[in-house]
Amino acid sequence: PEIRMMDLVKNSKINYQLKYSFGELGAGNNRVESPKSIFVDEEMSKIYVTEGRVAPRILVFTCSGYLITCFKHKTMKYPWGIAKNKDNIYVTDTHSDAVFLFKQNERVCDVIKVGQFYGSGDNQFSYPKGIAVCKNGNVYIADEYNHRVQVMDCDLKYIRSISDPIDKLYRPIGLKVTSEEVYVLCRLDRKHLNVFTLTGDRLSCRKVQNENDNSRKCCFFCLDKGDNVLMSDEKKIHIYTSEGEDLPFSLPKELI
Repeated sequence: PEIRMMDLVKNSKINYQLKYSFGELGAGNNRVESPKSIFVDEEMSKIYVTEGRVAPRILVFTCSGYLITCFKHKTMKYPWGIAKNKDNIYVTDTHSDAVFLFKQNERVCDVIKVGQFYGSGDNQFSYPKGIAVCKNGNVYIADEYNHRVQVMDCDLKYIRSISDPIDKLYRPIGLKVTSEEVYVLCRLDRKHLNVFTLTGDRLSCRKVQNENDNSRKCCFFCLDKGDNVLMSDEKKIHIYTSEGEDLPFSLPKELI
């Protein structure tokens, strides 16, 4: 396992080029065993990586790949999603059915709150995965086995849930939040992104995979500044433009 940094090159076709990689297999310093999610802060100065399995923890690197620090909590079992807003760092944990709120203070990150554990009630979770923070500070959490997205304030106090009584959000695993919209990817329908307003009203269902193509297993995605959707599978990264055009390309051999 390595962390791969790539440059986005815009010309006649959108493509990526490998910039550099860092990290080695293992549970020691500057080593990664099973990285799950990555977050780059707004200042482009730090990279946050969640890691589970052998050493459940969060690693913090510079954007050049140097380890700054790592932190964890004693009840953390398998950290997955990560998001940050100012000094607050939010981490979902699938195996403890919880959301952790860490407060960053220089190089030290102390947990100040842990969201409620397993259940289907408000502020309870069942295998939480994707997490994102919108500009107003509210936190959006993909609550996979409860088939919903929970919305909380910056202190993890429950606000509302986002779901669809007609087209149920079957096992949401990934989400991204823009200034006006929430994009949700579900495990059992990886051909579409469900798009909601920040308050939970459904806007659309955006296709991000051809209907006849059942080979791709897309679990992770992100949005660029032009509202293009970037999704990964085993061999390719697919870029879907806002007009619906698919611009796939093969990963370089060193990334496969």
